[in-house]
Amino acid sequence: MANLATKAGVEGRQNLTIHAPLITLTKAEIIRRGLALGVDYALTHSCYDPDGAGTPCGSCDSCLLRAKGFAEAGLADPVLPGPVLPDPVPADPLLADPVVGGPTGPAGPGS
Repeated sequence: MANLATKAGVEGRQNLTIHAPLITLTKAEIIRRGLALGVDYALTHSCYDPDGAGTPCGSCDSCLLRAKGFAEAGLADPVLPGPVLPDPVPADPLLADPVVGGPTGPAGPGS
């Protein structure tokens, strides 16, 4: 069927239009739009690897992107337990900003 549709489109016998209304929206904007339309996100998930009961894994790329979208929208995901964002990379003390102005107070320079 796909080959037939492709052939018809290429030969100009059929005018096909693809609509992707969400393509320019961020995940947060999509979530807000869904809420405005009455979507019950408790009935949805985006997981690539849910368990046997359908519970999302919380760690695949799709779960992480969904969690990030809810966080950016300022909302809790009703399916994923708490924020499931990856742990931040620990700060490297060697890359920390130097103290501006140096030591201050009675023991500092010029005292």
